[in-house]
Amino acid sequence: MRAWPAALPALLLAGQAAHAEYGATRWGMTPDAVVAAVGADAHLVRDNRDERSLNHRKLATSTFTEDGIAYVANYYFGEKGKGLTLVRIEPAAPEQDCEAMLAAHTARLGPGIVQPKSIMTDDFSAKTIQWRTGPGEQVAEYTEVRLGGRMRYCHVLHQERDFVQN
Repeated sequence: MRAWPAALPALLLAGQAAHAEYGATRWGMTPDAVVAAVGADAHLVRDNRDERSLNHRKLATSTFTEDGIAYVANYYFGEKGKGLTLVRIEPAAPEQDCEAMLAAHTARLGPGIVQPKSIMTDDFSAKTIQWRTGPGEQVAEYTEVRLGGRMRYCHVLHQERDFVQN
């Protein structure tokens, strides 16, 4: 009986939504369950070592539109059946929509913390901003890359707190 109160926080966190943009997904879901929860055009994809993020396997993908911006959502799964651990969204047209995506996340989550790994030179810049979301157990991280002053790439990675290094 003493183990029950100690296990309760873990049980509550296991059922939390990954993020509202991804339908009824929950951390720990299987790829099939994520596709069913997201619906629309969500589908399974084959694991490709070159498309992994933090060694998590991309096994499902979908698209959605929010505030007139088209996004791709990629769903990543941990090793050994860990289930859904990461969700990465990126605008379909980064050059025109990255700043709007950052503005939308900033409006929703606040200014965030600019990470020390941000880099700037005359021709190249990379910036990372991180937000703690939920009850401290989830993190959203925006990353952008500019070449020659032009936006080339950006994404927001939503992840469980367990997989964050800092």
